[in-house]
Amino acid sequence: MFAKYDLLQDRHSRQEYSIVNPDHQITSKRLLAALHRSLELAKPEVPGLAWLIPLAEGYLDPTGIHVVWVFNTRASLTNALEAGSGRLLYQLTATALREAHMQVDDIAVNVHFDTEEDCQHENQGNWQSRLSIRYYPAREMDEVQAGQGGDISSKLPSAS
Repeated sequence: MFAKYDLLQDRHSRQEYSIVNPDHQITSKRLLAALHRSLELAKPEVPGLAWLIPLAEGYLDPTGIHVVWVFNTRASLTNALEAGSGRLLYQLTATALREAHMQVDDIAVNVHFDTEEDCQHENQGNWQSRLSIRYYPAREMDEVQAGQGGDISSKLPSAS
């Protein structure tokens, strides 16, 4: 299971667009299947990884796809990033996007991290509320770690 609410939270109606563009449904299904495989591969390798949330802005424009990898606690997120697991999650996300025939220039724009602990503390465990008030693309990656010890800038994938 990816998340505790609807997958691919579009700001536009998926149903209306899918009627107009059947390719949207195919791409969406491909992406969800690829992300599911990514999650299954990552969980045994990344301690504390709980699930992921795929978010879509617009009509599955690759720059509007955002994947939030959710950890159980801030400590497990910090430990995973310090151990270099962030690179694996970036790579798995990039692979999933490629499998869905979506090309992105900078995968760091599409990948975000969050924790159950932060959602519980800041949003009383309500992920729908948390995601509706958060704008992940506008967040700098080091903000995820603010006050949690450690700079994750060294964990971002190199530009190549």
